[in-house]
Parts: sequence; structure tokens; C-alpha cells
Amino acid sequence: MFRSLMSAALVIAALAPAACTTTGFSTASAQAPAAEIAAPASGFHPNSIQPETTLDVTATGQSRSAPDIANVSVGVTANAKTASEAMAAQAASMNAMFATLAEAGVEARDMQTSGLSLYPEYDYVTINEDNGVQRQENRLRGYAASNQLTVRARDLANVGALLDRLVSVGGNTINGISYGLDDPSPAEDEARKNAMAAALKRAELYAAASGHRVGRIVTIAEQMAYQDTVMLTSARADVPAEPAPPTPVAAGQIAYTANVTVKFELVK
Repeated sequence: MFRSLMSAALVIAALAPAACTTTGFSTASAQAPAAEIAAPASGFHPNSIQPETTLDVTATGQSRSAPDIANVSVGVTANAKTASEAMAAQAASMNAMFATLAEAGVEARDMQTSGLSLYPEYDYVTINEDNGVQRQENRLRGYAASNQLTVRARDLANVGALLDRLVSVGGNTINGISYGLDDPSPAEDEARKNAMAAALKRAELYAAASGHRVGRIVTIAEQMAYQDTVMLTSARADVPAEPAPPTPVAAGQIAYTANVTVKFELVK
């Protein structure tokens, strides 16, 4: 009995290697050569970019253009004893201003109310009491109504004359004037191109100085900004008693600025 079991065990053991070979999982094929599965000795992917091989450059590009629109903030401030009188006074002047703007060819789409307010005005007076003590008291003097209008003027040659006409019909507040472009996209794109060209030129300079050359661009980040060249401060105007020359204004140029930060790869 014991001898029979031993024989059966030997037969099964003898068949085991053959079974493995039949199923395709031989001990020889289960292990790949060490050279095929080992990671490269350097530990880096051949396309990786190391910090010491990149360069960050920040550059500025600018473009200048003659403006084709002027944004003017003009309005009316009226004072009266009562609130209703103050509102009526400003309404009469504003209606006259709207009519003047229409006569000058300003379209309704280029006019927008930017501020409307009504507030009381007080006088601070000193009251003498019978006992010789003085006290301060606020006394209502009246009301002030203000209505402000933002106008987009497209006839730049006559902006000064337009302001004078608005003042002559009741406008007495000019809060500012700024110039711009109706479509700034071409000027902004030119500034972007100039900024990128400046960044590439600077990168090539640094690369040559360090014994490298510029490879590919890794990242680009931009920040656009622009500033106008003319701005009038807030002012209160009175209707002139006699005709005067048109108010002189200068449009100048609009400067658009683009700032870019570019990361370059440097290669040998």
C-alpha cells in the first residue's frame, strides 16, 4: 500500500513540468532578462525638462494708436429750496443737453446716464443761548439734484466745441474725458507680438551667453494693460457771459501694453 502511494506521487511530480510547458508558463519564460526590465541608470525620461535647462523671461511690448473715440462725463447740478424744484431744474437742463447732443449727431447708443442723485444741503450755524452757552445747529438750506451723463463722441475734432455747447444749455459739471479705440483688438495684438518678440530676443541672448540655444517654449502667460494719454480732472463750469473760442482738447495717442512671461527650454 505504501509503495503504491509513493509510485503515484512520483508519477504526478514527473508530469508537473510537462503540464507547465503545455499551458505556456514555463519557468524559463516567467522571468524576463534583467536588462529588459531595469529602469535607465539616469532615472529620467529622455523628454523630461530639468529646472537647470529652462529660462523664465518677462518682457513688455507696446503699441501706439491714434484714438477714434472720446468718452466724456458731463452733467448738471441744480440747487433749489425744495427737492422737487431741484429735480425740475436739473431735468430742464438735461433735456436741453440731450437735444444738443442729438443735433451734434451723437446717437442714442452713445449716451448713458451714469449718475443721478438728490440730497439735502445744510448750513452749520452757531446759536447763542440766554445763559451765554453756544451750540452748533444744522439748518436745512435746500436741496441739490445732480444728473451725470457719459457720452461717447466720435467726432474728435469737435469735442471741445461740443462741451462748450453743452455748457451753454445748462451743463455745469465736467467729470472727465478719456480717449480710446472703438475696436482695440488690432492694437492689443500688435502689443502682444512685440512682447513675444522681445521675450525671444532676450532668451536667445541668455542662451548664447550660457553656451546653450533656445529649444521649445514650455509656457506663456500674459497680462494686458493700456492707458490713455489725456484726462481732465473734475471741474465745475459756469455759462460764459460772452462767446469764447472752443475749449481746446488734445487726443494724443493711446498706448497699449502687453506683459508676457515665457518659460523657454535651453538645449546644448
